[in-house]
Amino acid sequence: MLVSLCVPSVTQGLCMLTLVVWFCQQQRTRVLRRSRQPEPACGAPASLPKNAAPFIVDYDMHALCTTIFVAVLVVMTSSTANAQALVVYNDNQAPLKRFSERKKLLEIGDFKVHLQQNWNENGVAGVLWDSASVLSEYLVRNNVVRGRRVLELGAGTGLPSIVAAKLSALHVTATDQPMALPLLRQNLEANLNEEQLSAVTVLPLDWTNPPKEQLSCDVILGADLVYNEGVFEALRGVLKWLVSGDTVMLMATKIRYPKDKRFYETLEDEFVVSQVHYDNATDVILYRITRKREEL
Repeated sequence: MLVSLCVPSVTQGLCMLTLVVWFCQQQRTRVLRRSRQPEPACGAPASLPKNAAPFIVDYDMHALCTTIFVAVLVVMTSSTANAQALVVYNDNQAPLKRFSERKKLLEIGDFKVHLQQNWNENGVAGVLWDSASVLSEYLVRNNVVRGRRVLELGAGTGLPSIVAAKLSALHVTATDQPMALPLLRQNLEANLNEEQLSAVTVLPLDWTNPPKEQLSCDVILGADLVYNEGVFEALRGVLKWLVSGDTVMLMATKIRYPKDKRFYETLEDEFVVSQVHYDNATDVILYRITRKREEL
């Protein structure tokens, strides 16, 4: 029923979002108190910061509230933006402010990055998410992209690709759905010099129908790619297509629900999945994914 609604303006849509957030808060009655330490999610440290959000144990009710919340987000997004990933949000981090910001200035290591955002045109691909920032910081602190061929899946606003190019990657291929590419190109061109841009390619990539020719890369980057079960199979297929031999994938994500954890567990039949970083401030986990080597 909700998906048939028509929201004529962003202002009205934001009002609806506010009401939905209030509804979710009213319905969420069962949470673990911070005084009880929950088991870590997917290898996260057992001791969580005092300001960490409560863990939800009534997943059925929370899933219902989230479904309503996401349905309103879909209504607010243009028809072209509906096709791309829907990221489910933490209740205590309602994204209303980040939707309205058209410009963001970030400091990633020694780099200053100016990003344009456009929620109205691009939906969730048009705003910056915590996972992209955490992944970019990790690239700065660890020598994993210099002199290597890098490919980013679901690049969105392009922050990890920008940072990889600034860190002297041999070549960077930034991919996303066609509707997201103009903003992606705009951010790349605004932050990279001519020499850096000469080593960057922007390509459309449909996970459900990847091109026949293999995209050569040494390092694959992904931020907040695990969003709903409807795309899990397609994402696994893309990883099987791209990750081979010595290829390494770095995937930053928030484990919001049990299904998110299960996605990584399903990869373990064909891949080695290991946690390499956990960011306490944002609750973002960074995974390293490689192909399993055949035993001789």
